[in-house]
Amino acid sequence: ADDAQKGRYYSKLVDGQWGIGYPLFMKQCELGLTEELEKLNEDINDKPEVSHWLRLMYGVLTYGPAMPRSCQPSSDLVNALLKIMKEFEEDDFIAAAKVFFGFGYHTPLYRTEKDLTSVRDQQPPELLTHVMSNKASNQLIEGFLFLLNSQHTPYDNENLLKQLTHTGQLILQTTASAKLFLVNDIKVLIDIILLEIADLPKIDMYRVEYLKLLYMIIKNTSWQYDGHFRRPEIIVGIDDVVNAAAKGMHPDACKICTEILLYCAHELF
Repeated sequence: ADDAQKGRYYSKLVDGQWGIGYPLFMKQCELGLTEELEKLNEDINDKPEVSHWLRLMYGVLTYGPAMPRSCQPSSDLVNALLKIMKEFEEDDFIAAAKVFFGFGYHTPLYRTEKDLTSVRDQQPPELLTHVMSNKASNQLIEGFLFLLNSQHTPYDNENLLKQLTHTGQLILQTTASAKLFLVNDIKVLIDIILLEIADLPKIDMYRVEYLKLLYMIIKNTSWQYDGHFRRPEIIVGIDDVVNAAAKGMHPDACKICTEILLYCAHELF
């Protein structure tokens, strides 16, 4: 089925046409996952079957309608996803991570008329506060880096790339939530970003999203205090984008690079 067909199917699950709305659907998914996870603590032979709940949630979050603000996942659901990522096999690890990034995509970024990092001192969205209070939060970042590093043009799952770049910006937009990325995580992310901004086709819109991530790393993390990892390569990469403005480079990519040079001069030079 194509995305339009999937959208019609998953929309019916949560728009009331089949007798259930978005809030009740998400509550049922939470209860279903919780029930399966309880099998881990019981003396039974049944292996918890969480994959069908994860597929169902990801399908709605990816192909269904926009999630109402009132349906933000509870701390119990976020903790369940992190538990799956920590204790289950790779397939379920990836499926649970994708569900979280689906939720992340439905969580709006803070809007600002100023530069991207002017909201850095705000409190993180509730979705991320649930993660920050969980000792298994590193599992989420591991999943993020693994999946982001798997995305290459031509894209075979553009929906996932949208979710990943949006959620990455969601995490990095405030200094509090940006701490979810440890020093080595930031280094891996920078390597991914530098590769993509160099290799993507000039008009590719995702170069813009990668550059936004880079901008937030420079301003909102401890990057400048941890050795300025790959600083020469970052400067060259930004210059290459700006210098390609007359050769078909996406104009928004050039704009972001200009802002980085303007607002991050102290950190870069």
